[in-house]
Amino acid sequence: MNISLYRRNKNVIILVAPKEDTLFTGEIEYYMKLLYAIQKKGGTGYILPISKSNQSFGFQWNEEANYWMKVKCPKPSFVYNRYPYRRKEKEEFFQSYLSWLNKEGIPYFNHCFFNKVSIWKLVLQHQQLKIHFPQTDLLRTKKDLHSFLEACPTTFLKESSGSQGHGIWKIERHANKYTLYSQEKTFSSLSYAKLANLLKPIIQKENTLMQKGLTFPKIDDNPYDYRVLMLYCENEWHVVGIGIRHAAHGGFTTHVPQGGQMLSMDDITVRPQLKQVLHVGNLIGTMLQEEYIHIKEFSFDFALDYSHHFWILDINSKPMSFDEQKIQKRRIILLTKIFMEEG
Repeated sequence: MNISLYRRNKNVIILVAPKEDTLFTGEIEYYMKLLYAIQKKGGTGYILPISKSNQSFGFQWNEEANYWMKVKCPKPSFVYNRYPYRRKEKEEFFQSYLSWLNKEGIPYFNHCFFNKVSIWKLVLQHQQLKIHFPQTDLLRTKKDLHSFLEACPTTFLKESSGSQGHGIWKIERHANKYTLYSQEKTFSSLSYAKLANLLKPIIQKENTLMQKGLTFPKIDDNPYDYRVLMLYCENEWHVVGIGIRHAAHGGFTTHVPQGGQMLSMDDITVRPQLKQVLHVGNLIGTMLQEEYIHIKEFSFDFALDYSHHFWILDINSKPMSFDEQKIQKRRIILLTKIFMEEG
């Protein structure tokens, strides 16, 4: 078989969702660069906004005419799942498409979004990883929360399906008074009864984690942490890049949608060792591959305390674009390599 001809015939589909005010969901600039990289390697890329009524018509970018051209997608050689809706990806139309890919032996990755409760339970069973995870428990009742706050005066609540800083709350206990921080508002000098009442809708869901708040180095009195992008290529995990995020003034999360900002390694006082980041990333990646299918990409957030202990704060599927151009450029190079050589 002529290998160069085989590669030229590779069809890569980026799986997204339709959107009312535009053609499809997602980071259009990222997808355009990815499609261009696929084309340069001799393949053809398509955007497929999958829905109950559409599993075959998508879009190609027409460089000369500067517009998205609607086309019928051919049978893919590889599918990059960027579908953005947690609930809908569990629906029959979406699961049927994944079943078809499995039946046809078509490789894809990003099988589904991760669930924070499920990830926590996996980490608890992992002897090497659990020492890197802050004290955590499941919030079932207001009694659970009271007991946890007695042991951990600073506690974060993390909704199982939360992302990009949404679904996170911070609680501080001062003697018998409490302060509750949401992304929009602060509630001060609360009795426990008032705190529990405010959190009643969250407690009733029984899908929220309580996590001990730790003390990390700060810049301008605001915390910072690290965001790592991992990709599985040529049978091993690679650290594509490490981004640093700094919380906004008065903020308690570092996510850019919540006001977080980028920092460089020159800005920070405690720097991670790449060898350790790769080691932990390998452990996480192997754990995920044993539990889920088609895991080739994930990101994780971590922080270092003053004694340089490595703390995992979050593990994410379908990671968003990195603002650091070097990281994003390397990501596209590695993704294209996976699509063209493993598809």
